[in-house]
Amino acid sequence: MIAKVNQNKTNPTTLSNETGLNEEALVTLLRNSYELQQQETQEEEEEEEEEEEEETKTSQNSIANEEIRECPMCYWEFPKQFTLENKKEHIEKHFA
Repeated sequence: MIAKVNQNKTNPTTLSNETGLNEEALVTLLRNSYELQQQETQEEEEEEEEEEEEETKTSQNSIANEEIRECPMCYWEFPKQFTLENKKEHIEKHFA
């Protein structure tokens, strides 16, 4: 009976026992795996940020390119020679 009890205590179940690798190799393996995961996460975040920036630029450009063609208050179509300032003045007159 004593031999059986001692046998169970001497061979605890550990990752190094199960894999056959020593502790140093396991630590190195796990560290490298963690670092790779961190790099992948960082790269994904950077890609998402770049995509968001591109979407913002695209939407800003489309807004800038879409010129106000008519008054939102009276729906009068502005003449082509009207500048943005002229259009703002016309719209502000509705509130005066």
